[in-house]
Amino acid sequence: YNKGNALGILGKLPEAIECFDKALVINPRDDQVWYNKGLALGNLGKLPEAIECYDKSLEINPRLFMAWDNKGLELDKLGKSQQAIECFDKALVINPRYAEAWLNKGTSLATLGNILEAIECYDKALEIDSKNVRVWYHKGVALQCIGKLTEAIECYDRGLEIDPRNASIWCNKGLALANLGIRQESIKCFDKALEIDPRIPETWLNKGIALKTLGNYLGAIQCYDKAIEINRRDSKIWSHKGFVLHTIGKLPEAIGCYDKSLEIDSGDAGTWSNR
Repeated sequence: YNKGNALGILGKLPEAIECFDKALVINPRDDQVWYNKGLALGNLGKLPEAIECYDKSLEINPRLFMAWDNKGLELDKLGKSQQAIECFDKALVINPRYAEAWLNKGTSLATLGNILEAIECYDKALEIDSKNVRVWYHKGVALQCIGKLTEAIECYDRGLEIDPRNASIWCNKGLALANLGIRQESIKCFDKALEIDPRIPETWLNKGIALKTLGNYLGAIQCYDKAIEINRRDSKIWSHKGFVLHTIGKLPEAIGCYDKSLEIDSGDAGTWSNR
């Protein structure tokens, strides 16, 4: 069991699972071994198998709240958000001070479109752990979804106070500023995000859109090209590049980009219209 845990920490997940299996031959009623095997399987993307392990763990110890929480996480990844929420609720009945379960319940509620309920969960998590960067990020995203952009930016700023190297938060802050029409400041945020992680195509795309809005068409095209280098299969990037080329009169090149976009997503009415 201890060897399996050590191998798991080192990222040697298949070897860790072998150790957990050996431990379970000796004692098949050890809830912690089933739980840790579930964690390893989940990290390998083997979600149904991970859930089976959490179920085994919970048969032995139904008060293992972390097993309920992790089972919920795997169910949410499988698109079973309502079942996931039921698991998070089970965890919270046992330990209402478990901030991770409040966060995870919030993200599942947001997935189902219940944004206000999600925000209530994030607030519960922050009452328990105000230094949890992920909660500030998800609360910001939820506020952004319902148009509360200033409040979203406040959440992103709180997250960045804790982790100024979080590229996702810088990118989302940039989006919120762009939606408020504060384009120059939004570009600064996208640049911060790209300093930290230049391999996120969405950040290049969003910077390009902001530059396009400011009339910097060549700068926008350069950003779209960077995004395409990272991900050639995103129809939105090709469509945005096509629109800018169209705007500056480069029609054959624009049509080529629209065609690339439609190869990926033939149902995009906006791209068909622009073409």
